[in-house]
Amino acid sequence: GVPDWWFGAGQVITLENAPTHFGALNLQTESTVEQSDTNWQGTLTLTLSSALQHSTFRWQLPQEPTSVDGPAGTMVDDGWLLVPGEGGTVEITFAPAQ
Repeated sequence: GVPDWWFGAGQVITLENAPTHFGALNLQTESTVEQSDTNWQGTLTLTLSSALQHSTFRWQLPQEPTSVDGPAGTMVDDGWLLVPGEGGTVEITFAPAQ
């Protein structure tokens, strides 16, 4: 996991060739997300790529997003964001829980 502040409003985080169990990972995040103890509100943009294109990127989301827009096959399944291994740019929008 990564600290929540990585996804805070105004943050841009870039990782290049980060070693993982599954191979090198490239990741950039850009965020307008405002966080509270119980909710996220705003948009988080993830740009992902990896040398291992046959795998799937998985991230357990802090809450159910209101929308997810990304490469074909990108989805949310039981609280997990799943992005096909070829990566790409994913825009995730969160709204306050009702």
